[in-house]
Parts: sequence; C-alpha cells; structure tokens
Amino acid sequence: MKIALKHKNFAVSLIGYTMVITAQTLAGASSYYMVKDIYKLPLYYFIIPGIAGFIGYIISIPFWYNYARKHGFKKTYYTGLFFAGVCYLPVLWITTIWEATIFAFIGAIPFAGYTIMLMPVASDTMDEVAVTMGRRQDGTLQGIRNFFFRIAIVVQGIVLTLVHIITEYNPDPNAVQTPLAIWGIRIHAGLIPALIMFTMSFILWKWYELEGEKKAAMVKRLKEKGLY
Repeated sequence: MKIALKHKNFAVSLIGYTMVITAQTLAGASSYYMVKDIYKLPLYYFIIPGIAGFIGYIISIPFWYNYARKHGFKKTYYTGLFFAGVCYLPVLWITTIWEATIFAFIGAIPFAGYTIMLMPVASDTMDEVAVTMGRRQDGTLQGIRNFFFRIAIVVQGIVLTLVHIITEYNPDPNAVQTPLAIWGIRIHAGLIPALIMFTMSFILWKWYELEGEKKAAMVKRLKEKGLY
C-alpha cells in the first residue's frame, strides 16, 4: 500500500473510486426518502425510475465504448463524472415520480460512461505500480480498493445522518416532514452527490496522467519486464 500510494495516478484513481461510491450510495439510500416524503408514494414505485435507468444505461454502452476508443479512458471517465453531476441537480426541484423517471433515464447515460471506466483506469494504475515493483500485485491492490469501498459506505451513512439531524427530520414513518427536512433530503439526494462528481471530474482532469505517450511508455516497460 505504501508503494502504491506514492504513485499519483493510483492515488487519484483510489480517491475517485471512493468518492464515486460515496455519491452513488448516498443517492441510492436517499431514494427511500424521495419516494416516501417527496413523491408521497408506496416504496414499490421506485421500480419505475429504476427500470428507466437500467434501459438508459444499457443503450448508452455502445456510445461510450466508441467514445473511449476515440478519446481514451481519462477523458471518458471525467466527462461521464461531470455530466453525472449535472444529472443529479434536478433532484433539487422535481416533485413527481414521472419527473424522476425521465431524469433517471437521462442520468443513466453518463452513469454508464464513468462506471465502465472504473476498472480500465484501475488496471492502468496497477500496471504502473507493477512497473515499479517488478512484479504483479493486482490482487492486493484490488483489496485496497475494496477497503476504501467500505469507507465510502460509512461516509454515506454519516453524511445522511448529519443532514437529518441538522434539518430535524422526523423518523416517524407516518410523519409529514417540514420544508427544512424536505430540503435536507434534496441536498443529500442531489446536491452533495453532484458536488462530489464535479470535484472528482476536476481532480481526474487535472492530475491523472496515464494517457497518450506516458501510457504507451508504461506498456513498453511492462512488456520489457514480462509483466504485460
């Protein structure tokens, strides 16, 4: 871990993975409150935007595949993150399940863009670590990523809890929430995930470097060491 985290690209990839999972789990956990307290519907209605999102994700994969081949992993990753952030923002004002369904479909398109880049980018950073160490440690490095995945889930729980405490959310299942509590839901369902995505998109654009000639040189060294 000490050697791997000295590599800027691995560290950036790890931060990105953790932040992305934090945003996703926060938005996912928030869906319960959106359906119950804002749309005021039984929870099974959430399957409608869920299906729409699944369809949007599947049909956009060919586009992102071609986009990645043309522009590379880095640009595909930060572009997907940026537009995913944009697609979280409508949660701040939508009021019906049908609006949620439309934006779930649209939001699934950039969601597909960055999620299909998670492992290719991680693989490149593991290759860079392998060049330094002279041997493969992919299993250990993936274990490190899984550890931070768990941290993201904890962070999500802390953020959601703090927002509810600050906005005085009433945990009674039959309660009608105050306008402040409703805004709290919108903030942890949309605004915070959006800010996370925008931040990570910028970090990747600014500091991730495994592309073009640098990536080609790394692959050449891997081949020379018999690690490719």
